[in-house]
Amino acid sequence: SALFKTLKSNTSIQHLVLDNTKLGQGRSLADFKISGSLEVLVRQTQNPNIATDFALAGLADLLRINHIVGWLILNNNLIDDEGARVLSTGIAQNKGVQHLVLSDNRITDKGVPYLTQAIQKNPTIETLFLQGNQIGNNSLDDLLGLIQNRQKPLKILDLRDNTIDDEDVIEALIKAAQQRGTRLYLDPVTSEVASE
Repeated sequence: SALFKTLKSNTSIQHLVLDNTKLGQGRSLADFKISGSLEVLVRQTQNPNIATDFALAGLADLLRINHIVGWLILNNNLIDDEGARVLSTGIAQNKGVQHLVLSDNRITDKGVPYLTQAIQKNPTIETLFLQGNQIGNNSLDDLLGLIQNRQKPLKILDLRDNTIDDEDVIEALIKAAQQRGTRLYLDPVTSEVASE
């Protein structure tokens, strides 16, 4: 598509904003135009499942080759665990995205391992926004691994408005974030970590 050709060769686009496009609900990346910053237009397609898989797979392919986009904003796109898996294949190989926004999607404990493993491999991501998904207490090990074992610690990890409610899980996440200097946002507490 025109988007992939443009971003493959364009070195000036720094923000890719695809929020509220409902990629996970039968929308595809169909029409694109470049004017100052990236403007994305979407078109409803005939087969929702193919469109979803195609759109996210195309975006994953794009992430593998374009290392200029610094902000990847995909909030409110109905991205589920399979979408997280597909997207993670591109995130793992990308060397440009610094801020990944996946807020207000449908990612659950099943999708978290894909994301955490990909971000472990990605040297540039500094902030991860997962607010408003369906992530619960069962993601503790994956989230702890991301916080504790990543070579370059995350600066911000936003997990608000999920279903993480076990006090022991919350305490473990806060402790790990404080040790690594990561600002962690959780309900009902925010772990404030002083800037270095």
